[in-house]
Amino acid sequence: MKESQMLHHLQNVELSILLDFDSFCRENGLRYFLGEGTLLGAVRHHGFIPWDDDVDVLMPRKDYQRFLELAPQGMRDRYQVQSSATMENYWMPFAKLRLLGDSPFQQEHLKSLTPNTGPFIDIFPLDAFPCDHGWRYRWHSLRVRVYRAILVRKLHVAPVETPRQKLYAMLAHFFSVKGLHLRLERVFTKYSVQTELPFVATFASYQRPEAQVIESQVYETAVYLPFEGHELPVPVGYDHLLTKIYGDYMTPPPEDQRIAKHHLE
Repeated sequence: MKESQMLHHLQNVELSILLDFDSFCRENGLRYFLGEGTLLGAVRHHGFIPWDDDVDVLMPRKDYQRFLELAPQGMRDRYQVQSSATMENYWMPFAKLRLLGDSPFQQEHLKSLTPNTGPFIDIFPLDAFPCDHGWRYRWHSLRVRVYRAILVRKLHVAPVETPRQKLYAMLAHFFSVKGLHLRLERVFTKYSVQTELPFVATFASYQRPEAQVIESQVYETAVYLPFEGHELPVPVGYDHLLTKIYGDYMTPPPEDQRIAKHHLE
């Protein structure tokens, strides 16, 4: 099978996961939004970015926590909810909804941590935050980046080549996996109990720090856009959000940058 056909097949599998996730959220009154490259795909391509190989969704913290409470049982027939609450050696500061059963697509580099390494969607929490610049913003962003860099070296799922990476690997000896997740959670949720803060943060995401905090009204409500023939929720301020993340987001990148990035082999 050609590489383009394999990617199309993988996208169809991930779409089915997304639609099951959407149905579960609707049944349980949980809010979510398409995010990251999936949001960009919905706006620019009305579906997957043609060369993309994953799905990203965002959930307000309250809905994210409720999903983590309900989904491990409610979706267990077909899926595993992978998070620090469901796995002892979990390598990310956000959750994944992972398809169970045999699949031609696997993340082989994770086989030492879990037998379930098939197709998935990423689920990122949205947290209230008081500012988009200044020392609190910089300090929060730095702590997240350092803790998660230590975590992936602790679990041996990231390279240890540069002097900085070797420092993270050395520091990993002084932390437990559970302790690192607790520290990350405290950073993410520090301001969650406060209401009507002017900004929302996605510090668990892979975006540049300057693109991780945005005005709360961007996520004030959802609008629905077509995604592979299905109407799915996106933040009402998607234009402002995508511009902050990607700049001129309607112009595709050069062809040599149109590559899949998520190691599903």
